[in-house]
Amino acid sequence: MPNKGSGARKVSLKTHLLVFGSLLAFVLVPGLFWHDVWFGRVLNDTELDEYLNDETSPRRIQHGLAQLGERLGGGDPEARRWYPRVMELAGHEEPEIRNLSAWLMGQDAESEGFRQRLPGLLKDSNPLVRRNAALSLVRFGDARGRPELRSMLLAWVVKSPQAGRLRLLVEPDDEIRSGSPVAEIEQGETSVAVQAPVSGKADNLAEDGQSVDAGAELMVLLPDPVHLWEALRALYLVGTEEDLELIQPYLGSGEENESIRSQAHLTREAILNRENPRDEKISGSGAADQ
Repeated sequence: MPNKGSGARKVSLKTHLLVFGSLLAFVLVPGLFWHDVWFGRVLNDTELDEYLNDETSPRRIQHGLAQLGERLGGGDPEARRWYPRVMELAGHEEPEIRNLSAWLMGQDAESEGFRQRLPGLLKDSNPLVRRNAALSLVRFGDARGRPELRSMLLAWVVKSPQAGRLRLLVEPDDEIRSGSPVAEIEQGETSVAVQAPVSGKADNLAEDGQSVDAGAELMVLLPDPVHLWEALRALYLVGTEEDLELIQPYLGSGEENESIRSQAHLTREAILNRENPRDEKISGSGAADQ
């Protein structure tokens, strides 16, 4: 008589391998953390060289990196000739360029140079660079960016850069894009703009017009759905039981975004099966077979 448990396990393994393969292929969404720009014009080799090395125009460098990403996505074997320049640009003074470089290095999980360069970007001053580096490392099966992935599941606290009077520029539940101004801190006749370091929904705002100290909490930004989804997909591959507590809030019916709720369940199941393989064998034809 056939062993039903064995058959169920084979189906479960096949299902997980398919999901695993999809995640490896698409764990990064092109343009995830850069927006409001269009780099659609195709560059030939000469133009790509020129754009990637044009230190007078950060936008042209971004265009070149975006175009190189398109080539990598299309499987262009000649793209490797520009890899040394991509790794150089990962140390550029402009965070937008470092950000694109971190994203692009995740597009070739066979590059040893990229694998060695990415961990350094986990210490970058810009949170978007760190996040893209963490996501890219997952493509290499490298979990060193896991702390950054965990942070993507949490609200971001926006703090005042100096003491002064607070003038809010947003309202509760506003959808905020990274880099957008959210407040000003007025001190005498001068003021300092406060920008959102990451995208998210404005919540728990401080009282407009009050005096605040340097480092005071001005608001929190609830996780952006795209960032949240990407973090959950990455933790599907590298998450541990320690992450289950952070995933828990996105499992219930209170989560409006069905894709996030679904991914949260898949990620939780993958972590449990990875940490407790015996339980997977016992469960046989559980949810993993669906």
